[in-house]
Amino acid sequence: MVEKSNLLLPGTGYYFRCYMLLCFRIMDRGAIKLSVHNSYMLARFVCTLCIAFCIVLSARLFPFNPLLMYLLVLPTSLFQYATLNLDGIVAVLSVLMCSLFARIVIGKEDNQILRIAFFILIAVLASCKLHLFAIYILGLFLCLRFKNKIDILIFLVSLAFVVAWTFYAVFITWIRALIWVCLLSISQLII
Repeated sequence: MVEKSNLLLPGTGYYFRCYMLLCFRIMDRGAIKLSVHNSYMLARFVCTLCIAFCIVLSARLFPFNPLLMYLLVLPTSLFQYATLNLDGIVAVLSVLMCSLFARIVIGKEDNQILRIAFFILIAVLASCKLHLFAIYILGLFLCLRFKNKIDILIFLVSLAFVVAWTFYAVFITWIRALIWVCLLSISQLII
């Protein structure tokens, strides 16, 4: 019997929300009997459908600018949408977040559900790409504009989640790798 083991690779990203589809083959444990190629193609198809749904939803929430429409159909963008990489998903979720923000700020209705969805999107985006952490300024703007206690609570919870997730990912990738390298160095000195 062959024993399976996992190896931690330093420097790999941990984006559990966006790569959940890619882990489908690992999670089903052979119950569906898909090959690795077929499960990859299924994940790619579902990911492309989700991206198309997000683009349509964004357009329904707030009308697109012609420049944004051009950026969405660039060949590099279309290639990213058709593959299982994080960049295509993040780009479309960013468009959805901007549409939500414009609908909330420019729209005359006071919709709590849209604001909650906006804060969830901010948390997903900021935890996937660290350089997008600055979008929390938009959430702070909404909290100051509406002065709703639920908005402030959701904002703080999502901020705490992203900070905790970032520290966890840094610990898993870099600190453990550093400990591993130190132990290897010490073992080489002993030998």
